[in-house]
Amino acid sequence: MKTYFRIWSLTLFLKLAISAALPLIPDEAYYWVWSLFPQLSYFDHPPMSAWLLWLGHFFDYWGSMVRWPSVILGHCIWLIWFFIFQQLKLENKILTFWFWLTLLSPLLGFGSILITPDLPLLIFWSLSLLFFLKYLDTPSSKNALGLGVSLGLGFLSKYMIVLFVPLALFALWQNNLLKKFHWPRLYVVILFGFVFCLPVLIWNQQHQWMSFQFQLKHGLQQNNFSWHWPVEYVLGQIIALFPLIFWSAIKNKDPRVQLLKAFAWGPLVFFFITSFRAPVEGNWPIMAYPAFYALALTGAWTSRKQWITLSSWGALYLFIGIALFFKSDKVVHGKILEPFIYRDFSSLVKKYEPLYGINYQLASTLWFQSKIPVYKLSQSSRYDFFDTFEEGLPKINHFFVIKQKHHDLPQWITNDGWQIRVVESLKNDYLILEVQK
Repeated sequence: MKTYFRIWSLTLFLKLAISAALPLIPDEAYYWVWSLFPQLSYFDHPPMSAWLLWLGHFFDYWGSMVRWPSVILGHCIWLIWFFIFQQLKLENKILTFWFWLTLLSPLLGFGSILITPDLPLLIFWSLSLLFFLKYLDTPSSKNALGLGVSLGLGFLSKYMIVLFVPLALFALWQNNLLKKFHWPRLYVVILFGFVFCLPVLIWNQQHQWMSFQFQLKHGLQQNNFSWHWPVEYVLGQIIALFPLIFWSAIKNKDPRVQLLKAFAWGPLVFFFITSFRAPVEGNWPIMAYPAFYALALTGAWTSRKQWITLSSWGALYLFIGIALFFKSDKVVHGKILEPFIYRDFSSLVKKYEPLYGINYQLASTLWFQSKIPVYKLSQSSRYDFFDTFEEGLPKINHFFVIKQKHHDLPQWITNDGWQIRVVESLKNDYLILEVQK
């Protein structure tokens, strides 16, 4: 136990150092802008990411250290799962293997440095699982309260937490535990779950349920089906989880982890089904990963597989690190380089005033890096938090826009007689446009 907590502490300090060195990705900067305007919830997502970044405002002028409160909270996932492993009576050797697998996993390990809705979702999903297992053993009001609070806070993190309830019921049914489950205290779970998710419910009720509608359309509604969606989803998850881990989890027959199967496979199967309705982003089933790794380690797992997996991930990190050092978009996806590119543009905010971004990613990052408000140009991309600002529609006849060549300007500019000229060409096909009448 002492060794585990010692390693946990050392890796936390390492993550704090890495998180301070890496620039915020555009989505993190977007949630940082949210945190400047605290609300009960937001259009795109529930509020937890913004609330966590609000706690980091003390570090605003120390760059990416604004992440630190969130990184510390996110690292508690490994503490929660320590107690889950104890609850399941799994050996310390398995726990140690699991720690290194999840810590070096590209989505779970590196992902726990980034402040996105996935991070608090993983925390409260894991807490919900811990209290669910504890309640099965000891159906006390304390454990019921813990389960309800965890589910409620999970709903303030990401709407995906709603999958936990049907998966828990399925796990009970699959393991013939429906009769053993102590139903009378279920009202405690429901009551505290409802109370702690009230901010999101109140905000949506005040805004015509627009956030719920957006997420449903985003994840389940596309006009034209493509067979690429489910195929890319399955292959992407096998690669993200790693093929050896995927195969070992399939072969698992350990009775101690049977309750975890629903929580490991359930999200993966759910998003496979939705991939026939709309494209699925690779990180959406991330809450399944901790349980999935536990299945793999109690399945057909060996030290050799462990070495191959960790070595492969280490090589991936080395490759990406070299590519980032040379900032080469020929070997890594341009999205990976965006935080570094946008950071280099931050000095332009004072040079070209007022400067507008063509999308929320650009506007948010320039705002965070310069600490000068940079708004997204109204109607220049899909509806988002920036569209709630009146400042997005310039009230003057002369302003500047930063955009990539392929980005279109909004129709109110192209149709209303504005004169447009390029005043500076930037790297990676970015331009500064002067717009005036």
